[in-house]
Amino acid sequence: MKATSLVQKFGLLCLVLAALLLLLVSVSVPLWNSVYFVKGVNSRVPTVTLGNWGYCSGDHCPTAFLGYTVYTTLKNGDLGPSVVITGLTYVLVLHPIIAGLIIIGVLFGLGSSPALGLVSLVFSLLAFVVTVVVFALDLVLFVTAHHRLSNANYTTSYGSAFWMVLASIVLQLVACFTTCFARNSARKEREGGNSGSQGGGGVGGWIARRGAKNPFGDDMAMGDRKHFWQKK
Repeated sequence: MKATSLVQKFGLLCLVLAALLLLLVSVSVPLWNSVYFVKGVNSRVPTVTLGNWGYCSGDHCPTAFLGYTVYTTLKNGDLGPSVVITGLTYVLVLHPIIAGLIIIGVLFGLGSSPALGLVSLVFSLLAFVVTVVVFALDLVLFVTAHHRLSNANYTTSYGSAFWMVLASIVLQLVACFTTCFARNSARKEREGGNSGSQGGGGVGGWIARRGAKNPFGDDMAMGDRKHFWQKK
């Protein structure tokens, strides 16, 4: 039972770390300039960094908002084509929402009831599936932005936000496996305890469950039987 509890706690720890990583992604550029998805550097124009709630152009970071459009600057100073697929930037709001789902799953997982454990597993699996889908959309959005910045003569690189989302997926996957293992082990332990409390299995357990009765089905004890020459 102790080993099962340790495995369950390890799974909850993985979920907490996964939620923290997604929260860090949620406060990326323009809220926290050290965390971003893509950076484009061009010596002739300000550096462009793309984050969850917007972008920064050099030292100028517009107010954080949901959904944004970034334009490159051409050599003559005019605006070039959009760097990002604007519609996909609205999906970035799911990063903090997933973190909230994971935290809810952790809170349910702290309970000792099997029903609460099941609810925790459901929230964890839901968060894992949504994170995988969002990560795929992140790839489409920011790989496209990376390509477009490169075509506009920017030296581009990917930031830590990508790896944080990927690490969160791995941690959630580990947590789901450990939670399933812990639930299965706990179920087997309960079933083993129930069978043991009923006298065990096999012939011995069957005799014990019949109590003081004759195992052959008679209520008369075997010692009370008379031999044929003693019968009248």
